[in-house]
Amino acid sequence: MSRKPDTPATPLPNLSRRRATQLAAGSLLLPWAVAQAAPSPIRLGYVKAWPSSNIPSNMVAAYVRKRFGIPVELVSSEPGPMWEAVASGRTDLTLTVWLPGTSEVYYHKLRNKLVHLGAYYQGTRLGLTLPDYVPVKTIAQLQSHHAQFHDKIYGVESGSVVNMMANKAIKTYHLAPMELVSSSTAAMTVQLKRAIARQDWIVVTGWQPLWIWADFKLHFLDDPEGVFGGVGHMDTVINPQLQRRAPQVVDWLRTFRLPQAELASMLLQLSNGQSVEQIAEQWLARQPESRAAA
Repeated sequence: MSRKPDTPATPLPNLSRRRATQLAAGSLLLPWAVAQAAPSPIRLGYVKAWPSSNIPSNMVAAYVRKRFGIPVELVSSEPGPMWEAVASGRTDLTLTVWLPGTSEVYYHKLRNKLVHLGAYYQGTRLGLTLPDYVPVKTIAQLQSHHAQFHDKIYGVESGSVVNMMANKAIKTYHLAPMELVSSSTAAMTVQLKRAIARQDWIVVTGWQPLWIWADFKLHFLDDPEGVFGGVGHMDTVINPQLQRRAPQVVDWLRTFRLPQAELASMLLQLSNGQSVEQIAEQWLARQPESRAAA
């Protein structure tokens, strides 16, 4: 029985070459497609040295990464450059906005280049602060008791807004011979803690939010002349381009709220040695939306 010759194989060299070319082209396009799909980082401006800026900024960064899958880059600077960066688009947003008062000069200068999303924290305040066991209630009354305060008002960093206001209060309320002692926030809180332990009379430059309000019983002195301004809030402002790039994030930022007691507790945790990243992660774990996104 004669054997049929083998059927010649279908000539595939050209098809294989074509297919290989297609695959090679596809592999070259893959990184481009991935890059197109990956969201660009959101850049969040803040002042790392300020706990009341550091904590909310890390909270928001942690939430956006977890809930929306968008990388967030924290960019620390001094307040002036921070505001300019958001207005120019070098960064996308900041939560370090105290209105009215501390941030007003920056906001009014740049407001036409920004979108204001509203307040997330209510109750900011600056003023002269004492322990509750000291019976003085108004700034003017300090002068009558200046010797019991050793003629000192303990301030924070030289050039800070609250220090400048304290010096103005000394003149406005005729508190001489009392003088402002500039130091640092850490040094001021050490002086306060030491005085309270001894039940000594002391007056310091204080503000809300600050951890001392969660740890000690304190009160602001009444300021009828309005040297320190009134009660305010912390707000979120963004560069307008963020609305186009991440509308879902902007929608959430409009609803973000941080209660006064919760931030005070977080500030106390920070002063007791917890890292700001730990505090943000603990807060994130308590958010039902972030658990659902896990």
